[in-house]
Amino acid sequence: MKEMTAEQLKAKLSKKDFILLDVRTKGEYEEFHIPGSILIPYDQIERRHRELDAKKDDKIICICRSGNRSGVACRILEKLGYTNTINVVDGLLGW
Repeated sequence: MKEMTAEQLKAKLSKKDFILLDVRTKGEYEEFHIPGSILIPYDQIERRHRELDAKKDDKIICICRSGNRSGVACRILEKLGYTNTINVVDGLLGW
């Protein structure tokens, strides 16, 4: 798992060469989310990861409120065979 900050993510948004995975709850996502992000709460990733429609080496950037759940999500994705996960370490608090 690699890491980046919310500021670094902002700079990459226009490139669209990644999947942005929001791993918060549905309620948190509905309050605010980054346009284009995909919602799969971190505790549902194991059974719903195919919804990402991603290859195992696609870049998947995980974000949550503070960086904790997204770190867990990256580790789960890695256990499932995804090799290019990135955790936004300061989460949406850094947005």
